[in-house]
Amino acid sequence: DFNMQVDWENQVGSGSLEKEFMECLQDVFLEQLVVEPTKEQAILDLVICTEADLSRELKVKEPLGSSDHNMIEFTLQFEREKLQSDVTVLQLNKGNYKDMREELARVD
Repeated sequence: DFNMQVDWENQVGSGSLEKEFMECLQDVFLEQLVVEPTKEQAILDLVICTEADLSRELKVKEPLGSSDHNMIEFTLQFEREKLQSDVTVLQLNKGNYKDMREELARVD
């Protein structure tokens, strides 16, 4: 709940605290993604991330319970880097232990 007077469409803060907050976001390359009001006509609840593409399907929904703020529902979309490994992983559950025991029993 950011009780700040910010014009998020134009990314402009009205007071010194709001301007400092906006500069801070810009300095570290963060974006605010909520574009619909979350309380009355103001955007007070934010989703802030490094890339707008990380958040998908962002929706402002009805308040939960007796809250006076609307909920924000969104999905994060990100990719993991697959690491190459030189480690061999044995699938011991796939071994034919019955035949192995029989073969070892024949060894003198």
